Amino acid sequence: MSNFTIILNIENWKAPTIERVIERVEVKNKEKNKAKENQRWINEGELKPVDIYCYLKARFGEPNGYTMVAKSSDSDNIIHWHYSIEIESQVLEILQTNSSLEIIIDIGKITENQWNELINTIKKDYKNFGKEMSEIRKSLEKWTMFVNPFNRLNEIIETLELRLKKLDLAEPIRPKLMIKRYVRRHLDEKEKWFENLAEARLIGASIRMLAPVLAESFINLVIFLLAKGEVKSDKRVYEDLIRKQIDIRVKSLSFYCDYFIKKVEDEDIELKKFLSLMNSRNDFLHGNVDPLRFKSQEVYFDNNIPLFNDEKSLQNRLGLDSIRYIEPAEALNDIQVVREFVNYLLSHIAPEARGKLEILMKDSRPGWREDVGEVGSLFPNKIAEFFPFQ
Repeated sequence: MSNFTIILNIENWKAPTIERVIERVEVKNKEKNKAKENQRWINEGELKPVDIYCYLKARFGEPNGYTMVAKSSDSDNIIHWHYSIEIESQVLEILQTNSSLEIIIDIGKITENQWNELINTIKKDYKNFGKEMSEIRKSLEKWTMFVNPFNRLNEIIETLELRLKKLDLAEPIRPKLMIKRYVRRHLDEKEKWFENLAEARLIGASIRMLAPVLAESFINLVIFLLAKGEVKSDKRVYEDLIRKQIDIRVKSLSFYCDYFIKKVEDEDIELKKFLSLMNSRNDFLHGNVDPLRFKSQEVYFDNNIPLFNDEKSLQNRLGLDSIRYIEPAEALNDIQVVREFVNYLLSHIAPEARGKLEILMKDSRPGWREDVGEVGSLFPNKIAEFFPFQ
């Protein structure tokens, strides 16, 4: 009987204690001259991780692989579970990493058809443990991961902010001497300047439109997390709250939400700046045309002769006008207003709730547990992956 045929005798699979597993690994590590023969199979959808985990747990109890010794008590792990199976003299490792579900066998070459035969053998054995698997699945906490709009917008704005600060928007100075090499250098500088202006226009407009949305998404995050039970339980009341005009929504947070230790007041400067920001956003969003509100400069005409109050290249005038009202200083100020407003609202919330909210603000993919109405951070924002070399 070949080594692989032995592995296919699935009824003979046994899970040793983790102490026995570690002892075996230590012995193997001492055999320095032994050539590596590990064969690795990577799951590409043939097995559902939750199914094979429930199957293995139904048969063998808790994971017994040697990597479980170093596993942390949270979800911040490279390997989440690991079973080590013995079949006579053969060893089968089944583990779930951040990258994929893997099966490792310490024997010689295994063909694709043999791997397929092993996978089908495992799946066929599910029926023998169907009841136990069902009970284990029912005991699992079911979470729904969702995109955190505030976190995503904040990361986008931080990226745009860095790009904007790196741009050199200093206006090129025209050379006083019209020497060929000076003119050439000036034209190159001017071309780069126009490229930077175009980038600044794109980034500045994006920030000025997104910054108010970031603030509004934070308000909605506060409502989602801290709304009183009677508000959350009444769908129409909850939807009415998040659709209220922004100033009313902010000022009513202390009425509709728990953990607010003080009210938002009209005279607070952070609120005034924020509402002014929202009003400016509406002009951008709706493309309102107002020559006086968006004026840039004055020009006089004597018939078809343009006359200005100051000396400047006409190209440069138009270039500078392309970022008018979306200048870096204006865009960066909008970001600062939003950050101050966020901190202002946080200062109104009791410390025990503020800490949880601040954690959620940094989580790009939080989870929602519908059965108990709970939100939580499921994974670290930075995920490490492990890719072993053969």
